[in-house]
Amino acid sequence: MKKIRKILILFLTLVISSTTIAGVYAWFMLQPATEALDINVRSTDLFDARANITLNGQFIDYNNALVDKNSLTIKLTRAQVISYTTGGIMNLNLKVVISPEKPINVRLKVVEQWLNGTTVLTRPNVFSWNYANPSLIDSQGYYNHDQVLSKTFGQNEINFVSSANVNTANLPANSTVRISMIVSATQANRSSNWNLSQSNHIVKTFNVASQISSQSLNILFTNVSNEALKRGIYVEFKSPSNHYTYIWHQRSALNERLTLPAANYNVTINLVNHVDFTVTRSGNTININAVYQTPSSWGVEALLYSPSMITNWQPGINYSTDDIVYYDDADNNGENAGYYKARANSIGAHPDTSAWAWEIVSIRFNSSRVYNPGEIIYNVNDGKFYRAKQTVWPGNPPPLAWAWEPLSAEFSAGSELVRGKYTYTISGGVRTNYVAYNSFRADSSTPQSWQAIRLTGMEFNSFNYQKYVTGEYVSYLGNYYLVTGGVSWGNPTTNTSNFRRISRTHTSGYTYAANTILFHNSTYYVATSSTSQTPGGTGWATISHQGTFNSSTTYSRYQSVIFDGVRYFWNQSGTSTGANPSTSTGWWSLDEGWHYKNTYGQHAFVLHNGDYYTLRTGTSTNQEPGVSGAWQKLSDEWSLTSTYFNTTTQISIVSYNNEMYVWTGTNGTNSTTAPGTARNGWNELTDVWRANNSYKQGDFVIYDGSFWELLPATNPTGTSNVPGIDFNVWKEHPIDWDPITG
Repeated sequence: MKKIRKILILFLTLVISSTTIAGVYAWFMLQPATEALDINVRSTDLFDARANITLNGQFIDYNNALVDKNSLTIKLTRAQVISYTTGGIMNLNLKVVISPEKPINVRLKVVEQWLNGTTVLTRPNVFSWNYANPSLIDSQGYYNHDQVLSKTFGQNEINFVSSANVNTANLPANSTVRISMIVSATQANRSSNWNLSQSNHIVKTFNVASQISSQSLNILFTNVSNEALKRGIYVEFKSPSNHYTYIWHQRSALNERLTLPAANYNVTINLVNHVDFTVTRSGNTININAVYQTPSSWGVEALLYSPSMITNWQPGINYSTDDIVYYDDADNNGENAGYYKARANSIGAHPDTSAWAWEIVSIRFNSSRVYNPGEIIYNVNDGKFYRAKQTVWPGNPPPLAWAWEPLSAEFSAGSELVRGKYTYTISGGVRTNYVAYNSFRADSSTPQSWQAIRLTGMEFNSFNYQKYVTGEYVSYLGNYYLVTGGVSWGNPTTNTSNFRRISRTHTSGYTYAANTILFHNSTYYVATSSTSQTPGGTGWATISHQGTFNSSTTYSRYQSVIFDGVRYFWNQSGTSTGANPSTSTGWWSLDEGWHYKNTYGQHAFVLHNGDYYTLRTGTSTNQEPGVSGAWQKLSDEWSLTSTYFNTTTQISIVSYNNEMYVWTGTNGTNSTTAPGTARNGWNELTDVWRANNSYKQGDFVIYDGSFWELLPATNPTGTSNVPGIDFNVWKEHPIDWDPITG
């Protein structure tokens, strides 16, 4: 792995470090359910930031005991505030190092939350922050830095709080304070929105008619995609008498509760200004619903709650379990550089060679770390994603079947297939498609006929023994056949008990419907009733040919003529003289091409617009194949008049506009619209996200350069169906998380 210069990960707490200590910064998120690190590279387009903070001269990094890893804050008890305060001053120095990606203006805000146990306290008059320039504070407490920052000049350190005046007499009993910061940026050419006298902060009114107690707070994001917002939302409830603050996040269960006395509260949250919100209450929960608002005067804006820093690994430091460091691997020219998390206490153990002590924090597979069940990795050797089936110890790379489940549709050992899931193999550049009709785990590297999977397509293949179902059609050696029973041996030419040939030639033993036309022993016949006799016997009429049509000749029933290159026969009682064969009702076509005047019976075989069709059932007159009637198209191409299977052993797959689709609708039916044009039961067979596909919880797709996992149990609709629109619907797994040129 190449040396990383910077990386964004989601999860850090507010950390503090010296400018003289080399370090790199990152965002990452700790998933509460699995305690697994989830790398996310979708950072702001405007800036990166890291905190550089000291407390009474003490540098605090990610691994410091004062850091609260859930709220991403420095957490101080009442006693600690007193101990860190000398002469009414606590030397808490807050600096932020900004790396702009384009010309920006920035503003910063101190986050301050007071608690007694899990009860949120109104903010006491304890801290008075000493800002570098107090005149730059706006109405909502943001410090508006007065210089434009540009990528041209590299990193910029903003020293915006030098210390805090502390009134220890106002410290509530048994209280704890959490301190963090918010960094916000806007493109410089739209920074007029951020003037001190007319701030653009969104403020909502929340009326509390009578005191409400022990209220939880929840934030809902409707079609909001910025993953970084889940890092932390700072909510403020202000009334003339009280000021309550709440830190919302998704790293752990939120046990903090609000008790709000009766008042009208102004509510603000630290969201970018193109995100609007509403405040409502349901039972004992205050709900904030965040949505995108219609663009007006705002420009591009981005924010970061609690910027952080991770220090470089050093050989003389005693590291504890769960510490995180950046390892530059200077001994190997950065070959194994990256972020590492401590698995055990250690000192001097190099992260890249001490798997017992360290595991790398990366979505890319690394042979030196341990993976927990359910973790998803990207294997650069084959360009595929895998999910760990169990605890995977170092030295067990994908695609080991016992350890890894491949998440792409390509078949391989270890694949977990469920009913209706398609898979494929590629051999010699040729792709072969399969569909699973039951759930199973693949223990082989290629599909096996005994597995609950069948080869797709109409062409007969012994791989599908025991899987063909009555009523489906197959092709074999250029002919078409109807499956009439279970198939466990032979082929359509040798197993006549289970296959019926669909053609215009006679096959002994078949029963033919009335109006069936056959060509037998150089002669045409038409069935006058349902018959199992050989043409020429009972139930058949012989067609006698009379040459080229003559308008002066009188023709009797079952006599045929050639007219405009087409062969017709008269098929009404009585005779015909002068009637045009191509337009007169009594003249039927003898050719295999479908004709609107013919009446067709079950198993009729016709050619129309270059494709063959057969009539599944009943009779058909003036019903155009592919448009109306019970016409089944004898190919893998989708047709409006065909019906499709979704049974225990057969799930239909068709092609349409050079793409493949699987039928997920009701067995024996079809959609009224073409595959890929609507969400109509047809799912395109692709790893790439498609708007009209229906997805299930846990499905994975590729979209916009990343891998996405569907989170909800129900199939998403509307705009939230699109990955990246709502992070509560699709979870992103970036394919390449390591921006080498960041």
